Amino acid sequence: REDGGYGAVGSNLSTDGDWQIEAVVRRRGREDARTGFRAELASAETAGQPPTLDALVPAIGLSPQRVTAIGLMALGLALFFWISRSRRVDRRERLMIYSTSIAVAVIGVVLYSRAIAAPVAPPDIRSLRSPFPPDAASLAQGKGIYDQLCVACHGPSGRGDGPLGRTLRPRPADFRVHLAAGHTDGELFNWVTNGVPETAMPAYGEQLSETDRWHVINYIRGFIPQDQ
Repeated sequence: REDGGYGAVGSNLSTDGDWQIEAVVRRRGREDARTGFRAELASAETAGQPPTLDALVPAIGLSPQRVTAIGLMALGLALFFWISRSRRVDRRERLMIYSTSIAVAVIGVVLYSRAIAAPVAPPDIRSLRSPFPPDAASLAQGKGIYDQLCVACHGPSGRGDGPLGRTLRPRPADFRVHLAAGHTDGELFNWVTNGVPETAMPAYGEQLSETDRWHVINYIRGFIPQDQ
């Protein structure tokens, strides 16, 4: 608009829930401008309904990846034992189902081994949500912290290609990839606070205040590609 404001009309908020809305303004030859705010959207039909599976998974201490892996292992074992007891299939079908059940179970084992190899924050930490929306003040504070403590390893664009990061094994996280995977605010807060085991990522729980940790998390979320 002529007064410098922006407006939008659409059905983008058609799903109930707590929304964090971020606005990104592309400026030719200059850094993008970002800000954000939060809004709660609820209808009379959904008010008071029980939590969804996505909300319950963190509460029981399992990541979605582990739940998927356990489900595949259970499905593979169920198929295996079912075909072992069934007398209604011929030999060829039995061998095919045996092979399928073993393959499904093995995929589940592989996925689970990868899931447990990744550091997982305790359930109460994973469910944390940043108390600060990514507005201009929060992003400016986060950028200052990032430039001071993080850019040497993670690089100015969050790609894990900072001058020090190129010498590390394993390489620092590429935020464009790792954050697009859907890590919660709480998981990021846990890693910034306690570090990441078996990597060069240090713990900043004693060096940074809780407020500063949240601000830098807001800033690094800006590295996620906008089409994600």
